[in-house]
Amino acid sequence: MTLSNHQIKYRNPWIAMAWSTLFPGFGQIYNRDYLPAVLFLVSEFLINVMANLNIGIYHAFNGDYGKSLSVLDFQWLLFYPCIYGFSIWQAYRYAIDNNTNLPIDENTKRASIKNAGVYIGLVVGMTLGTIWWTFMGNPIINGLVGGGIGAIIGFSIEALFNWFLIGIGPQE
Repeated sequence: MTLSNHQIKYRNPWIAMAWSTLFPGFGQIYNRDYLPAVLFLVSEFLINVMANLNIGIYHAFNGDYGKSLSVLDFQWLLFYPCIYGFSIWQAYRYAIDNNTNLPIDENTKRASIKNAGVYIGLVVGMTLGTIWWTFMGNPIINGLVGGGIGAIIGFSIEALFNWFLIGIGPQE
């Protein structure tokens, strides 16, 4: 079965990534990739319920961090950064792969394949921040700060790798 040109439309990878950042699976819906979207939505809901994440967030926002830590099930909570990061990466990559099947048009802005280090760093940083870092006493803030630090480190490592080993400069 071949697809006609009206069935394949340009999808901005950054918008797909932004939708998946808001909620795992929304970027896949934007890309019209429905099977992974349903899998991400169901897995996010399952992890959220089994880890008691909303109850933990409720107690953390009310300042009761000890209660927040006691209600969370960390064995389930560890899956959340993985699903979250992979959903963002998959939506971004699918949009890029979808755009390569489009006919070449000078007016279509194409995104290059980059930022794998950012996503890997985001997931690793969120996991480390949630589990091992206790400098703020709140696993949610620790996960967000750890994810940001991990994303910066991943971006830096990828940029250095591209610059020194592959020869791609920072402006390319």
